[in-house]
Amino acid sequence: MNNAYAALDSLLDPSIEDIIGIVAECNQLSSADLIDRSRKPHIVEARDDAIAEAYVRLRGTSLTDIGIAFGSRNYAAIKKSLMRRDLEVPVSGIIDREAVATDCRGGMSIEDIAHKHHCSRWSVRKILYEAKVPVKKTLASEAT
Repeated sequence: MNNAYAALDSLLDPSIEDIIGIVAECNQLSSADLIDRSRKPHIVEARDDAIAEAYVRLRGTSLTDIGIAFGSRNYAAIKKSLMRRDLEVPVSGIIDREAVATDCRGGMSIEDIAHKHHCSRWSVRKILYEAKVPVKKTLASEAT
């Protein structure tokens, strides 16, 4: 990564917000500039740096969660940003069906399972149906 962001090294456990703030400050931008939808090259470069820093420093954070922190960007936008920084993003088109079933048995909602495993609610429902796992009806799942 860029040594300009050495201020991040002094933080024991930086949050995505900390990373956005420091990268914005180093690039003489506001945090809002990095979260905004601007396509100005200098802002896109800084945003890509911040996304890459968040990905490298916060390994437990999903690409979806990083995208949410960067103005509700989707998984694909974050992945593309990381690819521009030559960072290897694991590609797994395979959903761990046993993990989905275990999460459901543990009480997670369909929406939470879909978010965790980066798949649609319909995929989760199909996996649970095929595994014969009973699904508790919730207000959120009844509405869909």
